[in-house]
Formats: sequence, structure tokens, C-alpha cells
Amino acid sequence: MGFKRRLQPNAEFSTSSIADIVFLLLIFFLLTSQFVTQSAVKVDLPKSASEKPAEGEATVTIASDGTYQWRGSMIGEGQTRSEKEALLVEEIKAYLSDSTVKNRTINLRGDTAISYGSAALVIAAVSEMGGAVAIQTQQ
Repeated sequence: MGFKRRLQPNAEFSTSSIADIVFLLLIFFLLTSQFVTQSAVKVDLPKSASEKPAEGEATVTIASDGTYQWRGSMIGEGQTRSEKEALLVEEIKAYLSDSTVKNRTINLRGDTAISYGSAALVIAAVSEMGGAVAIQTQQ
């Protein structure tokens, strides 16, 4: 009598569980990396108890040593302060005059040791072009 085996061993490997794990890890890393602020300039932000303001896409950073950073790049390295400020104002005005810019809010990250004039320069340039300034603080 020749018995025939009905069930054969299954050599397939289900990848759906691995795909689920990879997808969950991808979501985890995307959510956690979103909160990291990457800035090359060390800035001691002022403290505030208020809620976080609406953030813009562009950021101006003013360090305590008088350096300006616009959207991640240094402004006017090796130039005088007035030349740096003029370049920064030109960059802000060019950005806000672009018709493709939807979010007209500029983030201002200023060290606690900067002068009021440096912050006022940025605020005046943004308001002149009809934009808004969100001053970033730490709680």
C-alpha cells in the first residue's frame, strides 16, 4: 500500500510581520527626530512661562558674540557688524518678498546677552515686509 502524504512542508516565509516592525520603527524615528533643533550656534534662549508661539519655516539666530545665522548659514563672516546687519536685512526682505512663501512667520532665536538693537533690527525688517516674528524661548 502506497500511502501518499497530503501535507507538504511550507517553504514560504511571511514578510508581513517584518514589514510591520520596520514601519513602526520608521514612524518612531520620524516622530522623535522632529523635535531635535539642529543649530551650529550655541544660544542661551531666554526663559518664558508662556506657550510656544506659532513657528515659521525660516530662523534668524543671533549669538552672544554678534554672529548672525539665517536659515542655517552664517551671515557676513569676517565683515563688520553693520555690514552683517545689512546682509541679514537683505536676506529677510528677499525671503518675504518671494510669492511662493506661505508661512510669513520668522523665528527669532536670540541669546540672552544680545542687545535690544540686534533683535529690533530683525523685528523691524520682518514687520516692514508684512511678516510676523516668533521669539523662541525655553520653559
